Amino acid sequence: MKAFERQRCLVAADYWIEWQRGEGGKQPFAIRPSEAQPFFFAGIWSKAAKLPDDHPASGEVTFAILTGEPNDDIAHIHNRQPQVLTAEALRAWIDPDTEPAHLSEILFDGRYSSYESWPIDKRVGKPSEDHAAILEPIA
Repeated sequence: MKAFERQRCLVAADYWIEWQRGEGGKQPFAIRPSEAQPFFFAGIWSKAAKLPDDHPASGEVTFAILTGEPNDDIAHIHNRQPQVLTAEALRAWIDPDTEPAHLSEILFDGRYSSYESWPIDKRVGKPSEDHAAILEPIA
């Protein structure tokens, strides 16, 4: 709860990838807001303070991207989506003076209203395939 109330952050992106399950296996889709590139995910951060001192992540700052119900445009792909905030909403999200009671409203009302998606090559899941062409739409 502390992170949600006081340790909010933004994570910049150009798109995100969700995998749709189907009869023929899983198909990856690239997704982004129709009217914004780049955009920002709503996130929270924390410091790993309760780990043993010899743990590799002890003292490291970590973050998580918040998710919620999917927009109608992309609900057929996955049952959740990252909280992608509009420019107005992201300012309120990171404002330390925003009342905690208002934060859920920002996440609900401050999302983009439309998204575009396209199927991409399944090789996107392989670290060796880290190149822009992997995001080209497939038939």
